[in-house]
Amino acid sequence: PELLAAFVLPNHPAIQKILVAARDLLFARTGNAALDGYQSKSTQRARQIAAATYEAVERASITYCEPPASFEGTGQKIRLPDQMLEHRLGTCLDLAVLFAAALEQVGLNPIIAIWRNHALPGVWLLNDWLPEAARADHDTLRKFVATGEICVFEATCATSTPHVAFADAVGM
Repeated sequence: PELLAAFVLPNHPAIQKILVAARDLLFARTGNAALDGYQSKSTQRARQIAAATYEAVERASITYCEPPASFEGTGQKIRLPDQMLEHRLGTCLDLAVLFAAALEQVGLNPIIAIWRNHALPGVWLLNDWLPEAARADHDTLRKFVATGEICVFEATCATSTPHVAFADAVGM
């Protein structure tokens, strides 16, 4: 699990396309286009940035699909951001890594929760993080979600037709 962070590529050029779209959506909704991470010290602002990022990925028209074929017995190949945006295909893990990269690039602290062979992206709504790169303790995550410090969402909802709002993806 610790190696998963190596696939989060916030400086990949394709992430900029997502952020430009998120900026425009954020401005249209809030009147403020700044992708300013935690500078406002507002959990509401962090959630707004995450929601705009979610919708920007949704507008990229990525289709949910099975993992790429491979000969590995364990693990899964992960598509890079440019592959996802060019071919418009992604698994839950591909999408979680894409979201984590975009959220990190705007100055938010992302997380990826792995549960029952499924990956969910999330973001700290406060400027905080866990000290370990990987943690098997799901109760800690549940506590932070329950207190509103972390927002976890269903990434595959961004590939759904009809549209699934960010608030609904958070509730899944």
